Amino acid sequence: MSMTIEMPEHVDSQAQILFWEMDEFGAAIGIVGIGIMTHWIMTSLIVVVFAIPFIKKMKNNSLNGAAIHIACATGMFFFNKEFPDLLEMDLFA
Repeated sequence: MSMTIEMPEHVDSQAQILFWEMDEFGAAIGIVGIGIMTHWIMTSLIVVVFAIPFIKKMKNNSLNGAAIHIACATGMFFFNKEFPDLLEMDLFA
């Protein structure tokens, strides 16, 4: 007996903050935060203006949610408590 499971179309889409997706917003906040700590605020804002379109261009060539999956696979953060390490090959042992 085969069972059909419907997948949502936008399962890997990220949340929007204004006109940025979460990973773009996080990168911008991180760059500005570093600029505040080093007292180079204007320089960091200029870097954000050029970095975010570069990030958007890189994301347009990949699947939705690819940046989040890469970050989880490299250990930058975790999906949930059940799957803390995505590099582990035997998840169901």
